[in-house]
Amino acid sequence: MAEVIFTAEAVRDIEEIHAYIAQDSVRYADRQVRLFYEEAERLAFFPRGGRMVPEVQHFTVRELIIGNYRMMYRLLEPDVVEVMIIHHAKRRFPFGRIQPGGSTRTRRK
Repeated sequence: MAEVIFTAEAVRDIEEIHAYIAQDSVRYADRQVRLFYEEAERLAFFPRGGRMVPEVQHFTVRELIIGNYRMMYRLLEPDVVEVMIIHHAKRRFPFGRIQPGGSTRTRRK
């Protein structure tokens, strides 16, 4: 089973998404955040379960599509997955926020 960690940026993304959705419905905001964490837990068992990010074309950078959001993560080691960002699929791709290289670990899940 792999360890799943979140960067500070990913945590900030989740908080911002929650705040935005909560303007209309706290219930749906909570539900969306819960989905993010449930999918991250699944990565512990299936770290290669997401597809490679087409814009990056690097085998360690992968993503899960969760509703309208792209949860982008990278495989740091065979047993370590780092969630880098969570990004709305309709927005411009965040090239400056994706790095195939080393870890920026901040929070463990």
